[in-house]
Amino acid sequence: MKVGIVSYSQTGRNNELAKRVSEKLELEHVKVIEKRDRETMTVAWDLLINRTPKVEPETEVLDSYDLVIFFAPVWMGMPATPLRTYFKHIKKNNRKYAFISLSGGADESNPNLKDSVLKRAGANLEMFEDFHVSEFIRDKKPSREDTQSYKMKEEEYEMLAEQIAAMIEKKFLV
Repeated sequence: MKVGIVSYSQTGRNNELAKRVSEKLELEHVKVIEKRDRETMTVAWDLLINRTPKVEPETEVLDSYDLVIFFAPVWMGMPATPLRTYFKHIKKNNRKYAFISLSGGADESNPNLKDSVLKRAGANLEMFEDFHVSEFIRDKKPSREDTQSYKMKEEEYEMLAEQIAAMIEKKFLV
């Protein structure tokens, strides 16, 4: 089975995590890039008016994989909107995929996230994981500002990448 990793990240966290996992498993890693600069208000507008941002590379990059593992943040309880183009392609072509997120929001869970991913990308969801930056802030109950500004430490990325790589390897690469 040919597995590929596709990541989007506004802060860099999900791209860094995806890069480390792809290196550990020797998988191809494709970074999604928006064609326009993102501003704070465009996140809300994308979600409010159901807008799909223009991104690169083209969706055909997904066609060479039997399974695509997406890494992306969660915005207001939903997957980051720059993945919408890729989710539409996955759903239209009835492809297998996985979704992994390292969320920066202060909320401990995203109860509707999995349903939102399934709605956008279809029923072939093979793996779903929603990790939170708040898990790494131990000294207090973090605010949204704390989690959004938190800088992941090298050992935190490494520990999480090891955990995710082991899960992927066990489920798809054995």
